[in-house]
Amino acid sequence: MQILTRLRIQPAFWISPILAIISAYYLTLVPVGPIRYRLGDWIDGTEVLMFLAPAAGALAAYECGRLRDSHLVEYPGVRYRISVIGNVIGPATILVSIIAYGAGAFHSGSLLPPWEVAVGVISTVGCFALIGGAFGCLARRAISVPLMLVVGYLWMVMPGAVQPYWIRNLNGSWIGCCGIESELSATVFWAGTIQNLAIALAALVLITTVGNQRRAIWISIAIIIPLAAAFIGAASTSDVGPTADVERSTPLVCSSSDEVTYCTWPEISDDDGNVAAIIASVRTDWKRAGFDSPGTYRAITTSPSEVVFMIIPDAPDIDIRQSLTNAVVNHLPVCAENPSGYAPALDPIELWLLRRSGVNANTDVPGVTELVQRIEQKSPAKQAAWLDRTLNAIANCGDVSPEAMEP
Repeated sequence: MQILTRLRIQPAFWISPILAIISAYYLTLVPVGPIRYRLGDWIDGTEVLMFLAPAAGALAAYECGRLRDSHLVEYPGVRYRISVIGNVIGPATILVSIIAYGAGAFHSGSLLPPWEVAVGVISTVGCFALIGGAFGCLARRAISVPLMLVVGYLWMVMPGAVQPYWIRNLNGSWIGCCGIESELSATVFWAGTIQNLAIALAALVLITTVGNQRRAIWISIAIIIPLAAAFIGAASTSDVGPTADVERSTPLVCSSSDEVTYCTWPEISDDDGNVAAIIASVRTDWKRAGFDSPGTYRAITTSPSEVVFMIIPDAPDIDIRQSLTNAVVNHLPVCAENPSGYAPALDPIELWLLRRSGVNANTDVPGVTELVQRIEQKSPAKQAAWLDRTLNAIANCGDVSPEAMEP
């Protein structure tokens, strides 16, 4: 088919610009965080598949419906049937994949997608196009086209809002994955990919039923294939939570300064040692005031001697000090019997430490600023004694009443 003829008669060519505009508008609603993470940004950008994939299926159903109306798929021909169908659904598949790729590249600022995203886009759009083509060959366009739009959209959107959680892992959308501290679960990836491939295979089987005298047998096989894939997916992802991510395996990048080690993800690595130097400076101020803080700070850790802390390296100095203080206070031991009841007692400690780090800060929590100001009127030795007494009470379920918190 000549290109001019395709441009004239195939709606994929003149609907694609509309889909691209809708995708661009949708991306304006997707927030971009201060930390850029290629995998997470690409997955966020390709959220447009929730409506692009059903659109590809509907376009394929329309094209194959035209073949059905002309009876070109019912009789033997010189070319294989799948070749004829592939020729008419190919433009929709390619154009929608390009739009999805463009959306991911635009949102992430990276031209090269992670291989998981590339496979996910191709398998999702491809399976929708094939199943849409199969429905177009079997039913009238008035049925197959809206069926692909409605059912396809529901398949991409609804699993993310229902339980059990394994249902969410079968459509290959992975919405909600991934933060910088996580990566896509290999089990979830393969469950969704296998499900897409199973749907595509079922579509090929359905296409063979056109004009076949044993249609009932082939339709039964086409139903069994995706059901079997869903069973495999359910069994393999039954222990997966509501999101498709797992703890990231990428090694952290570390920097050091004055007995302080700061380790974070490569995307926000402290290459010039600025963050580590600020931590060392604050740690020195705290030690002078009578508070010993840990020497190792990591973006992710399970060690009780290390503080969970990360921040973008070009953050303002005051933001680094505030985030560091909050991370250190969250690391402090709290009464195991009633952690939520003792948490408010940490507020004056956090403000006191923050002010010791060189930040002239206050808080909106009633009474906390006034308490810290009364503490600061005491001698350094008495302030250190107050801190030691309060930390001991919080850790060992002691008295943290307003009277006991006074210096």
